[in-house]
Amino acid sequence: MMMEDWDLYLKVATLVLGATGIWKVIELLIRARFDKRLRSAETKNLHVQAEGQIVGNWIQWSQHLEQRVKELEAVANENRKLIKKVESQSDMIESQKNRIFELEQKVKTLQKENLALSKQILAIKK
Repeated sequence: MMMEDWDLYLKVATLVLGATGIWKVIELLIRARFDKRLRSAETKNLHVQAEGQIVGNWIQWSQHLEQRVKELEAVANENRKLIKKVESQSDMIESQKNRIFELEQKVKTLQKENLALSKQILAIKK
């Protein structure tokens, strides 16, 4: 009977260890599946955060670009005003050049007339 007792104890021990081992294997499988799902969720979360950051960067960049375009449009408007002013001043300068030329011609004519009149006065005095 002693041998049978040992056989029984051995079978019970094998059964307990086997059952515990099976549960450990099942637990490991469940844990591995859970860890896989957790890693997958973490990866998805990181992708979402990265995409959110990319979208945020694009928005910030586009707002900066819009501001820069507005600044450049203001500069372009100022340049147009300056160009009109320069053109106006160029027209005025050209007009003044023409007037100066006309006045110089008139002065030459008057100097010739003055010279002629001076000669006549001298001729009358003699």
